[in-house]
Amino acid sequence: MSRSDTVSNAWADAGRARPTASARLRKVVRIVQTQLLFGIITDEVVRWFSFKGTKAGMESIPKRFGYRRRLAQNVSVWQSADLREILFMTTLKDLSRHLGLSVTQVSRALNDHSDVSKDTKERVMRAAKALEYQPNLLARRLVTGRSGIVGLVYPEMPDPSDSWYFTQFVAGLSSNFARLGRQFMLHMSQDSDHGIEVYDSLVRSRSIDGFVVIIPEVADARVDFLREKKVPFVLHGQTMQDPDYPFYDIDNIAVGYDLTKRLIRAGHREIAFINGQEKASFVQRRFFGYARALAEAGLKPRRSFQVTGTMTAELGLRETIRMFQSKGPHPTGMIASNTRIAKGIYDGLAALGLRVPHDVSVVGHDDALPDVTPDQLPVPLTGTGSPLIESWEPLAKYLDAALNGAKLETVQEIGAHYFYERASVRNI
Repeated sequence: MSRSDTVSNAWADAGRARPTASARLRKVVRIVQTQLLFGIITDEVVRWFSFKGTKAGMESIPKRFGYRRRLAQNVSVWQSADLREILFMTTLKDLSRHLGLSVTQVSRALNDHSDVSKDTKERVMRAAKALEYQPNLLARRLVTGRSGIVGLVYPEMPDPSDSWYFTQFVAGLSSNFARLGRQFMLHMSQDSDHGIEVYDSLVRSRSIDGFVVIIPEVADARVDFLREKKVPFVLHGQTMQDPDYPFYDIDNIAVGYDLTKRLIRAGHREIAFINGQEKASFVQRRFFGYARALAEAGLKPRRSFQVTGTMTAELGLRETIRMFQSKGPHPTGMIASNTRIAKGIYDGLAALGLRVPHDVSVVGHDDALPDVTPDQLPVPLTGTGSPLIESWEPLAKYLDAALNGAKLETVQEIGAHYFYERASVRNI
């Protein structure tokens, strides 16, 4: 049985006649007459689309009309099976009439909004499956002027050590956006200027409705650009200014504070912190929490104990050896901004003949990276934790909500982080 027969049978089972091709065609023409492909509204183009629909008809469009070449590239779409797909596809209005619900209720049920009951969601999903409903991005663009596509401009090729993070991040965002009826596009930027030229090109092309922005900096040019252009985006993290945009983050000031406070409670006064890249706002927030905890204890941070760099085991190893080979003072407690750095600290201390926690106590933050977990270290690592994987769903949800006009306070979240007491801290 063909796909067309299957859908026809589903309509018959619903007790309704399937809409005819001519009715569908009239509907498509009405949409096009309201907002023609890519925003061109002219009687001549409408006449071409409505009645000619041929390449010869396309050639009759005067050259003064913009996007003429783009229409030529797309004429085959309207003359191919895709046109027939548009004519016979199930729409939101079809589902609405079939279920006796409003279009808004059906749309919100399909997008898993919390204000729709579980029973209604299940009923809508069953009907959508039976009638083979699929969100139509082309129709959405014709009606709304939006593409239905969201994007991530990745700032540079990921380091091989970050392949897991990169893969999980892209796959997690893609699957969550798919559940929301949106397509997700990844663009690898080779632009050293924060990828601003890439953002500018994508914004001007109107091919992307909104962006996920990652690894924000203290003063981030991408955020400033998207704000200026009034393009929706969601930030994985925050800049150092008060956020007036959607974001998902953890309280990195509290992370730095909690890790430092744990060592202070154990009697440590010489505390080093090996952190991430200096420009990253989460790094500065963690340093801020570190400095606050030291100040409360009447301690001053030593410049030589505050280290930034790429968050790898090599950084932890190198900086640990540097600190202990200097004239002193030497740290009795050390903070790692992730478990990879912690592994490097452990390796460096072992190379120097020092033991954790007998000689040096170590705490760190755990992003739940699979290659180095706190329990895999020679001495299980005490510290904070917040799995990165928990970021994908809220990032997708908040960008989708922002595109649908949600209030700002409903698309901002500080996620939870936890403290885990293990075996890497000793009282002195």
